[in-house]
Amino acid sequence: MTKFKLSEIQAQAILDLRLARLTGLAPQEVETEYADLEERIGELRLLLSDEARIDGVIKEELLELKQIYGKATRAVPRSSPTRASSSSRT
Repeated sequence: MTKFKLSEIQAQAILDLRLARLTGLAPQEVETEYADLEERIGELRLLLSDEARIDGVIKEELLELKQIYGKATRAVPRSSPTRASSSSRT
């Protein structure tokens, strides 16, 4: 307060103004998020009502996973000891 030469009343008025603006933004953000969620719920309900769409989404996701992880190297089996060598111990 002393840095800007404001009285206690002026400083409190500025804080109240900023607080009012912040609280005014919060409901708007909540309403926007609510509208987005309602839209997403509608999309998901539409998806769940159509088996062909469900199959399409599954296919797309599997193809995406194949692109990401499909290039893995194949494991080469190691030669295992023969049973004859293990039975010779007895």
